[in-house]
Amino acid sequence: MPKSDEPPLDSPPVHPTPEIQQPPEAEVPPLPPVTFPSAPREPGYMHALGTTVARVLFALPFALFGMMNFFNARAMVPLVPVPGGVFWIYFTGAAMVAASIGIMTTIYGKWAALGLAVLLLLYVFTIHIPGLRHAAQAPVVMINLLKDLALAGGALTWAGIFARDPLLGRRR
Repeated sequence: MPKSDEPPLDSPPVHPTPEIQQPPEAEVPPLPPVTFPSAPREPGYMHALGTTVARVLFALPFALFGMMNFFNARAMVPLVPVPGGVFWIYFTGAAMVAASIGIMTTIYGKWAALGLAVLLLLYVFTIHIPGLRHAAQAPVVMINLLKDLALAGGALTWAGIFARDPLLGRRR
């Protein structure tokens, strides 16, 4: 039996808590879309450093590698895993020199960078990956595989820069 000073269990509390009334919802105007300002396109040393110097530093070694293919073609023949070794050495040398010139001068820069990326990926899949089978050479081959993979990524980055930057490149 409940004591007389306690309310029954199914009755409302003796001291109801007051309800907190919320103010009516106000109309909130929509936020404008977020836009990020693009980099300034004015000429200056940072623009030159970020484009011209970087382009030359990236592309110049490929011109030198390509010329080395012409000067040392006979010594490189055993490294070519497909028939017609000398032809492929001259062909890849010419491709590297052409890509280098295209990237440095920005004439057909996008296509030069894409072609260089394809060439480097061909090196990875036709020379470096099969070369991993030889345990004695695997560490050196892995270094060259990763180097060419990273350079192919850099070439694809330059292709993207050429494709979207109207200040770079005379022809697309």
